[in-house]
Amino acid sequence: MWRDVKGFPEDKHDAIRMASTLHSKLQGMIKDLKDWKIESPANLLFDKTEREKRSKECIAYCRITQGKAEHDQE
Repeated sequence: MWRDVKGFPEDKHDAIRMASTLHSKLQGMIKDLKDWKIESPANLLFDKTEREKRSKECIAYCRITQGKAEHDQE
């Protein structure tokens, strides 16, 4: 298209073509990035902390109930 225009410098044509190609590639990259599901590693840490807390609560509960059972047997 631009080659048909008289006096339009060839290097400008190449620059526009390259800019158009780059723009298309960047738009594709933006679409890909928007589709990514991003999760913070903090979620994994919170899950681990919650599991440890529940485990400690369970152990404490078992000790309390076991202590009551031993007390009741006496």
